[in-house]
Amino acid sequence: MSALKFSIITAVYNGARHIASCLESVRRQTHDNVEHIIVDGKSTDDTLAIIGRHGSRAAKIVSEADRGLYDAMNKGIAFAEGDIVGILNSDDFYDNDRVLERVAAAFDEYGTMSVYTDLLFVSRNNPERIIRYCKAKRFTAGMLAEGEFPMHSAFFVRKEAYRKYGVYRTDMKISADIDLMLRFLEKHRLTSRYLPFVSVRMRSGGISNRNAANIYRVLKESYSSFRLNGLEVKRRFIVKSLLWRMRQFRDAKYGRRICGGGI
Repeated sequence: MSALKFSIITAVYNGARHIASCLESVRRQTHDNVEHIIVDGKSTDDTLAIIGRHGSRAAKIVSEADRGLYDAMNKGIAFAEGDIVGILNSDDFYDNDRVLERVAAAFDEYGTMSVYTDLLFVSRNNPERIIRYCKAKRFTAGMLAEGEFPMHSAFFVRKEAYRKYGVYRTDMKISADIDLMLRFLEKHRLTSRYLPFVSVRMRSGGISNRNAANIYRVLKESYSSFRLNGLEVKRRFIVKSLLWRMRQFRDAKYGRRICGGGI
């Protein structure tokens, strides 16, 4: 068993409906060395009570007002004592009990700075119903400019990378995760390893795809991120990213699809 320690960060606000499955999926991981850091934005529902019942691996629970999702994630990173940081949304959960064991083995074997996997989008109310299989691919330079991104919740990074290259931008409301991956993978060329298996089940209906205004904001912030990181953005990135998000609505209506990674 790898000696690497994982810090899994979950930001939540009024997540009582689904957070138990998130907590339980972390608790059941076969990898021994895991701390679950939960940053709560002063929930007014039963979130904290559920964390108390199911969060047996919760090393740190913070409940206070924050300045949005990415501010909460940054708080979690500041508290993290692990070698590897993973982000797991409160609505989402690990696909099986050996996810972190397999990710740790890849970090040990390849000595890489980051590892990412495939991801399933599932029905919000029935996580056994698969809506989309998001299959990533091996990173190559310029891939992100083509609109091919690892899925954020299936992206694991050494804590050292956050210390050297920064955390999430809080002036971005929806796309700071895209900015972070651009900065890590394209600008600073962190070494990475793609593992072709599903690590996370993500419930459909996330904020970035909730309506046309949010989709537009994602594209606008993503475009700005290329410029801020001194990277060229290609027209194909905008077209492919827009089509990828439009498919979210189609797939929810017509059932399972297989797709490449995307923003």
